Amino acid sequence: MVALGRLRWGFLMFFGIVLVCMGIAIMVVPRQMFVYLFAVLAMIDGVATIIMSVTHRRISRFWWIYLIVGIIGVALGLMALLWPVIQEGMTFVYFVASWAVFIGASKVAAAIQLQKGRLRIFPIILGLIAAGLGIFLLVDPTLGSTVLFWIVAGLALTIGAFFIIRAVVIRNRMIAEQQIKQAALDSARKPEA
Repeated sequence: MVALGRLRWGFLMFFGIVLVCMGIAIMVVPRQMFVYLFAVLAMIDGVATIIMSVTHRRISRFWWIYLIVGIIGVALGLMALLWPVIQEGMTFVYFVASWAVFIGASKVAAAIQLQKGRLRIFPIILGLIAAGLGIFLLVDPTLGSTVLFWIVAGLALTIGAFFIIRAVVIRNRMIAEQQIKQAALDSARKPEA
């Protein structure tokens, strides 16, 4: 179980840092590179979701929800990268908006099914934000084309920050549990006076 905890917090920290870097890159690179950065972002999110599904397969019978969402996320990233029609003008705005709605809604559904208690609040909030921003872009795509970069960058930064915070919480919990176990072992080993 400790190995799984180390893997989980390390995985979350790694992907959180990658997503934050992607969000910063989206804000500073030339707009022509945005399609490629978005494609990479979608694939990173998909891979992270697939890995999360594998870690949940023993915990929940609904782990396959994350797996399907991850595979679709990777496929959408590849489509954005390899299909030139998607990369043009308003088609790309609609594509990104649809991706945000899908990812947001599916992550809310997965969080409700897979997680318990307070742990599911942050994924639900992030999913609602993503879906809401996607709906915003679908309702007014002309306005969306001017703010699309900031919306996607903001999503990457928010989700990345969430992953980093979650990784720190999991790591601190693991350390506390190990200290409690060590204290119990030490007190059991002490000879009675």
